[in-house]
Amino acid sequence: MSHVRLRCVRNTGGRAPSLLNGGLEESQIPFFLLGAFSIAGYSDWKGTQVQKELKLEPGNVNFDPLGLLPSDEETVEKFKLAELKHGRIAMVAITLYALEEGTSQTSILKETVPLFKEIGRLIAEGPVQGNIDLVKDLNADAKALIADSVREEEFYGNAFTQKVFDRLAVHDVEFKDVFALSIPALIMASAAAR
Repeated sequence: MSHVRLRCVRNTGGRAPSLLNGGLEESQIPFFLLGAFSIAGYSDWKGTQVQKELKLEPGNVNFDPLGLLPSDEETVEKFKLAELKHGRIAMVAITLYALEEGTSQTSILKETVPLFKEIGRLIAEGPVQGNIDLVKDLNADAKALIADSVREEEFYGNAFTQKVFDRLAVHDVEFKDVFALSIPALIMASAAAR
């Protein structure tokens, strides 16, 4: 399997296989995607069954083997909000990653080498000046992060501690759901056809 991945990366010029750089045109990629989506679909279906049996909220199957989840509800809500934010940032980051490779037609890994050379140059320049600059940058970043956190707390107010929205009930997709969504789609399609 590893030789397939290496060949795939080599054929795309070292770029990660994606729709934007032609990497998905490799013959083995559709089979991999089919297998990955099948496993993900089964896992999601099984997780939904467990959620229904244990009457859990969506996405929660009580998987916390290290016991890291705090017991108080306020902190749990903060963790949930942080998880949502981090997930959204990761989705934006990977989209920009693929877009950058698609527009520049070069591997992001090839562009990372000059960055590491610059870091190496700064290290070789001298530990004293490099450490001074590092400490200054870290202090400035820490102050900016604290100020940003304070502004965010002021903006959101008690959204971290108070329940603002009720979670929607989980249910299987039924015909009425599809039908309700198809009516606006038909109206928009008929308006566009005129």
